[in-house]
Amino acid sequence: MRFFFTSKTVSVFFNLIKLTLIQELIIMKRTILAFSLVASQIVFMPLAFAFPPSGTYTRSCNNIRRDGGDLIASCKNKNDKRVQTRLRNYASCRPGTIFNRNGNLLCDRK
Repeated sequence: MRFFFTSKTVSVFFNLIKLTLIQELIIMKRTILAFSLVASQIVFMPLAFAFPPSGTYTRSCNNIRRDGGDLIASCKNKNDKRVQTRLRNYASCRPGTIFNRNGNLLCDRK
């Protein structure tokens, strides 16, 4: 049995191969993009937690840390003594509005 390939059948064959390769490249690019996005979240998420939320409280408070959705710090009160304080659900505060009032963390809510 002999096969005869015309230039048209060869052209169709190579076009199918080319189309398959293009589809594979598109899938590969999408996969690489998806993994890149996940990797960037893994790398940069800890950076978001490395810095305390902004606000004037950072001038009179130290040992600032997060505990779930709460912000905990040791802040000075009116007698200049340090008081352990907690601001619940600090993520609902408007950016830059967290402040220390007499050893209590407060903020303007959204």
